[in-house]
Amino acid sequence: MTQLDTFDALSFPLGTGYPAGVTDQETTTTGGSGTGLTVNITTNSSGNITAVSVNKPGEGYTESNTITISGGSGGTATIQFLKQP
Repeated sequence: MTQLDTFDALSFPLGTGYPAGVTDQETTTTGGSGTGLTVNITTNSSGNITAVSVNKPGEGYTESNTITISGGSGGTATIQFLKQP
């Protein structure tokens, strides 16, 4: 099984409506062919994501999977899986 541990940080839109002013908050994800991926998000005072890092890599993801970061109430942020480790 493949873990998602590398993604294209430049490809994710900021998203909106995430909790404002958080640093490294663990957040669930949806989408892609795998399961179990969580990410840490940092947001600005408006609730836009400014940074994303992998918290738990999950397994079963493949190249070109698009993952949605849960929790936004406006436009959601997505990340693109780049390569297998």
